[in-house]
Amino acid sequence: MTDSRESEHAPGETERGSDLPSADLPSADLPSADSLSEQHASILQFESRAWGHAGVKDEAIRVELGLTSARYYQLLNAAIESPAAVKHDPMLVRRLRRIRDGRARGISAGAEPEDL
Repeated sequence: MTDSRESEHAPGETERGSDLPSADLPSADLPSADSLSEQHASILQFESRAWGHAGVKDEAIRVELGLTSARYYQLLNAAIESPAAVKHDPMLVRRLRRIRDGRARGISAGAEPEDL
């Protein structure tokens, strides 16, 4: 005779810890540390272009990528922290990190954002 409790659980779940995912279930569709997401790759490619001034770039962010400037820079900062981004374009990623870190140091030292 089988225990009726077995049928109460979904496959891969146990009575204890049933809220934890099973090891044999597929993981979420997140890129691994070794792969760069399509969105991050397109953002890095976009960022590698030369821009005359911020207005042109902000308009291109909206039109070409369909993002607000704030969201674009959030995604860019996440992308340049990825080891896969360094493998993808090491010079660009290191340059972007230097620029970002320099701005952060300037702001923390009390410089106005327009001075940076």
